Amino acid sequence: MDLAVKIITIIYILVVLPWVYVQAETAPPEGPRAYSIEELVERAHSQYPLLASAHLKIEEIISRGRHEGRWQNPSISASGGARLSENDTGYEYGVSLEQGFYFPGKQRLKRDIMRFREQHSRLSARDLRNYIRLEVTRLSCEYAVAMIKMEHVEERLKRFRLIEAYMKGRVAASPQQRVEKNIIESKTLLMSRHINAIRQQAYVLFNRLNLYTCIKSPTLPRVDVSWYTKAPAVDFDGLSAVVNENNIAILKRMASIKESEAELKLAARESAPDLDTSVYFNEESLEGQTERSVGAEVTLPLPILDQNKHARRAAEKKIEAEKLKLEHTRNRVLSELSDLTFQYRNASHMIIQFPLSRINTIDKIMSYADREFKKGRIDLGTYLELDSETHEIMQQIYSSQLDLVTLYAKIQYLRGE
Repeated sequence: MDLAVKIITIIYILVVLPWVYVQAETAPPEGPRAYSIEELVERAHSQYPLLASAHLKIEEIISRGRHEGRWQNPSISASGGARLSENDTGYEYGVSLEQGFYFPGKQRLKRDIMRFREQHSRLSARDLRNYIRLEVTRLSCEYAVAMIKMEHVEERLKRFRLIEAYMKGRVAASPQQRVEKNIIESKTLLMSRHINAIRQQAYVLFNRLNLYTCIKSPTLPRVDVSWYTKAPAVDFDGLSAVVNENNIAILKRMASIKESEAELKLAARESAPDLDTSVYFNEESLEGQTERSVGAEVTLPLPILDQNKHARRAAEKKIEAEKLKLEHTRNRVLSELSDLTFQYRNASHMIIQFPLSRINTIDKIMSYADREFKKGRIDLGTYLELDSETHEIMQQIYSSQLDLVTLYAKIQYLRGE
């Protein structure tokens, strides 16, 4: 029994363990991780520092709002001393309690101002969140298209190198064939340069995207995009009303107007004086006689020299300026919406003319052209023209997709989504 166990152990050490080690060493390495656009957007929302800063700004304004309009702290004072006369020595002391009161309505208006500032800050944070979604979506799609283009040009380069090898294998090539070989060599050289340019563009796009997503990857990751077979439906008839009601830039201007109106009301109340009240108790003793006094005081500043007229006028001008800004913002947003509507309709027609299904057709056409060229049934000029046209069509297919995705994202951004 012991001998059998020893034999099994030796076989395991000599055979099984080396096999497991070899399998582990020869296992294909994992490719770069793939991200969806929604995953990248969520990652950006959770890690982008400026968005976290915007939320902290909201908390700051909330804390300031809780402080504004609170009652003033009361103050207490005490005094004491000795009283002297020719025949006797006495004492005196006093205690007073003072409390200030705001003019009615000032505290509420201060809280209203801070509430409108909080609303403006929340709208700014929401706008930043939507802008991050827009930018991450746009950069993700541009990056994905750059990677697809790079793969496509690499496939073209492989195909041309096979043709180049085929031409070099010709025996007793004619002058025409030598010129064709030089043309193919030049094309492969230019394609190599084109691939490097696209790779550089992909790195630039990834770095811009990574500003939001903070992805730590030694290689360029993959971004999976669900491309459109048809344009998403957009209700253009009611779109202007929706944008006019929900656009965040417009809402921020409206919040600024409300804040300015509250500041004007507060400026009108500032001319009214705040009240200072106090109660006191004093006691004096001298020559065996004690005097006590209890009373109250009310201090009311007279608004004679400063009636806060300039502050009210400044607040009025600020309201007028904010209303003009609102008008400009509304015109700008609606003008941008009009441009996007025209472009979106055009992009919707383009993806119908250049559908994604044509990619498979292009691959079949070029495979057929490769075979026929090697058989000598297609001359080099026709082959190069076909390659150039199919490449241009492929570029147009993904450019149409990219335009549609970006335009749809911009329309959603104008809608406040």
